[in-house]
Amino acid sequence: MKILKSYGGEVWFKLDSATEEGRALINNSGQSCKTSVEKLMLSAGLCTTKLQTCLFDIDKQGLTDKEKQAYLNMLRKIKKSGCNLPQVMLYTIARPSLQPEAPRLESLSAEILNAFADEIRLLGFDVKVSV
Repeated sequence: MKILKSYGGEVWFKLDSATEEGRALINNSGQSCKTSVEKLMLSAGLCTTKLQTCLFDIDKQGLTDKEKQAYLNMLRKIKKSGCNLPQVMLYTIARPSLQPEAPRLESLSAEILNAFADEIRLLGFDVKVSV
């Protein structure tokens, strides 16, 4: 990663949920959120690192308050640690999913993504939204 940095490169660190349940459902990940955040902060210490997060509706629940609050709390901890994340990138489903769960998934609206981005900006992060 230091070599990547020496060439002006950057890491796009993908983390789609800050809850264990969300990570298991979305990414089928067995890695804990704590470990993922530790790796994110390690990456950010070695090379320019941007946080990339895909947000979408599962079972018509929208972006749940539980997921939002867990994500915001994670970002608060990252900010408090002094970790430098130059950007948080939010996006939603842009094409049909090939996952078995595809019938349960829908894109989130630009309004929802932008409202969440505004909450993240209040924590002091630069946020880019793609819809």
